[in-house]
Amino acid sequence: MRLFTFLTLVLFCISATAKQYSIDDFVGVEIQIDNGWAGESLKLEKTEKGYKVVHSVFGSGIRVLSKTKYDVTKDSDRQVKFYIISKGDKTKERMFRFRVNENGGLDIYCSGYKLAPCKTVPPEWHDDVR
Repeated sequence: MRLFTFLTLVLFCISATAKQYSIDDFVGVEIQIDNGWAGESLKLEKTEKGYKVVHSVFGSGIRVLSKTKYDVTKDSDRQVKFYIISKGDKTKERMFRFRVNENGGLDIYCSGYKLAPCKTVPPEWHDDVR
């Protein structure tokens, strides 16, 4: 019984000291998405009032065709969502959700579908040209 109590206490201490990842760990990280064309990226920014996401659409001959900021709703410390509205058709919108998984990685959903693993670019790799 003492051994069981000791092991339970050790496991509790280990789990209590483990890093708890949050959405704040992904602020400034650029997430590049393959859209079948030149690509897109999403980058979470923290503002005084909460969060915004910067949506960039890449071009083949031009580095960035468009860059738009959207408001973000924080559902929890581990999850945010936002809507990207099509410029051509204002009635079309895509809901994106960033969810921090149990391994500390980021799962990305678009309109309820989980996207394939995307390339993430840490903030220190940015050249701020975009």
